[in-house]
Amino acid sequence: MKKNIVVTGKDELTRTAFCEFIKNHLGEVNCVACADGESAMEFIRKYPIRLVILDLFLPGGNGLGLVQKIKDLRRNISILCYCRDMNKLLGVRAANAGATALADFSEDLERFSDRVLKAFHGIPCYPEWLQSLLDEHDFEKNPQNYTEITDSQLQAISLITEGMTAKQMADVMGISEAMVNKFKDVIKKKLGLVSAAQIPGYAVTHGLVEKED
Repeated sequence: MKKNIVVTGKDELTRTAFCEFIKNHLGEVNCVACADGESAMEFIRKYPIRLVILDLFLPGGNGLGLVQKIKDLRRNISILCYCRDMNKLLGVRAANAGATALADFSEDLERFSDRVLKAFHGIPCYPEWLQSLLDEHDFEKNPQNYTEITDSQLQAISLITEGMTAKQMADVMGISEAMVNKFKDVIKKKLGLVSAAQIPGYAVTHGLVEKED
């Protein structure tokens, strides 16, 4: 019986490349490509799945949230999460959510391929820097150390937390409203959040900004 593999990602070319790689390296498997989390979950509910390959930056969704949903539904499914230029915060969160392996497009092809194959066989496989963080448990104590936020982004977080509109932020920062919205999107992704509305709560909770009395 063929093993079912679900490839979920925002980019059609990437989904196709994953499916081709899987067929060439894993033999008799059934690879299903899904453009969003909802269609992936529908397939996972209906059929036995060996591996889910998941884009952490799904459009209109939250890859981290999807990892948790999959694990809540079926604990035995292996999940490989991937993205480009994965930061420490996102990596630790994905691993803690239940990802079996993590892959970064910035890695060389051989290493990337090795992670896919290990994930298929249910073998945990993380980048060395991430494994050390998981072993030391420092992330749970000091999550603010893993945000990799620039000074400009930190200023934007502070202004967002103050409740400023995009126009007000643009005036203060000396940039366009379009650039402010781009800042919000980048910050949201770096913090592993679903929406920009979650930025203030996260920033206060994790010490990125000081909470006023």
